[in-house]
Amino acid sequence: MAVGNSTDSALRDRYLQTLGVVQYTPRDLCDTEVVDQPVAEVQEPQVAYAPSQIQSVLEEIAVDNKPAQRPLPKSTGASVQDKHLALTFALWQLSDDFLIATAVEDKLPDSQQTKLLANLLLAMDKNAPTVPQFEAVKWPPHSHIKGSETEAKEFLSTLMDTRMAAKSVKTLLLLGESTAQWLISSQQDISLDKGIYPLSDTATALVIPSLTEMLADPDCKRVAWGTICRYLSCNSIQ
Repeated sequence: MAVGNSTDSALRDRYLQTLGVVQYTPRDLCDTEVVDQPVAEVQEPQVAYAPSQIQSVLEEIAVDNKPAQRPLPKSTGASVQDKHLALTFALWQLSDDFLIATAVEDKLPDSQQTKLLANLLLAMDKNAPTVPQFEAVKWPPHSHIKGSETEAKEFLSTLMDTRMAAKSVKTLLLLGESTAQWLISSQQDISLDKGIYPLSDTATALVIPSLTEMLADPDCKRVAWGTICRYLSCNSIQ
């Protein structure tokens, strides 16, 4: 994925407006207050649901851990209090080194949520690949398997670590705090206000509000875009 130059700014601004974010400055957005406006009617790109096998989208990543300064909405997610714990996550493998994940609460991601995700990726990079069909990951993986919250987290985080290593994932985009709390094996405290978490020397996790939260509250879009801008402003992604 490439950070666009000035000739791409008009197209990028169009996608930003679709997201409800109408101001964009490539390198110092982490210091710019972004103004949210009602989403204008635009022609949306068609989202394809086919497995994506494209070349690398991200190069070596350095991380800026500067926290956001605005109040943040509380993230929702799968309950950890259920007597019979049942969790579902949707994964999108955008490319070999770019993986996206979200916790599923009531239903699997619908077309509106997928369109929002596609617009978010296009705002990051006008050459972003189309969003592939998601894969569902569940706990327990089989009906006869039972386990505690600790066992569920160990299973899910190990599954993610194994997948990231197999694909050489460099960027893990996590939609919602609860998603990160289940899928990141690190003992770090997870919160939207920090948003950027180093997982290894070559892999980084971005934690932004869920698609449901962003559709319900424009402030969540600004929080998401603020985290992404801090990440992009500190990384020249070719």
